[in-house]
Amino acid sequence: ATATTDVRSTNSTLRIDDSTDRVAFDDPIIVTGEVRAAAVPVPAVDVTVRTGGSALATTRTEPDGSFRAVARTPVTMTPGTRTITVRASGSGRAIGVSRASTTLTVVETATELGVSGTVTDSAIRVSGRLTTDATAEVGTRPITVRIENETLEVRTDPDGRYRVSTEPPADPEAVTVTATYNESGTSLAPSRGEATAEYQVAESQPPSAGAESAVSGLL
Repeated sequence: ATATTDVRSTNSTLRIDDSTDRVAFDDPIIVTGEVRAAAVPVPAVDVTVRTGGSALATTRTEPDGSFRAVARTPVTMTPGTRTITVRASGSGRAIGVSRASTTLTVVETATELGVSGTVTDSAIRVSGRLTTDATAEVGTRPITVRIENETLEVRTDPDGRYRVSTEPPADPEAVTVTATYNESGTSLAPSRGEATAEYQVAESQPPSAGAESAVSGLL
């Protein structure tokens, strides 16, 4: 005869003890709590913190059943109040899945958009940088640059820097340039910068030594 063993899953309970309730871009999101089964702490259980369909952080419970999950607020987490779900799963163990939830408020993050430019006989060049108070990079963000009546679209590098150039007018002179950041789907606030791109006269090159000798020989 073949013996069979009926392994039944034990219900578990996940409790959130504390959690961050308000964040801006790059702020830490910290969730702490405990997982128990039949009133006994459950160690080495996977714990995942999620919002919507995205996982923010994963960790495992300690020997006493406690956990501490830490994540950084991504730039794509838009302002507003959202539900944070914490899920414990004892994969490969007779421990049932348990969940708990809390709320998190995401606030808008102020940005500053720098802009500067130069005008020469060959090009109008504009550059600048999009920054926040956060230490993390803002990632590639869209910038609209307007030079007189011309509008140019450019994306920053991951560090927020951008650069663009265009043809100068027939008679180069100083022009006003503006740069604007206004993007949906992020927590970054719109910003605008303006500057005067001054006309830079090309410096005349001094004659070469050979040319000077030729001129001297003619005198």
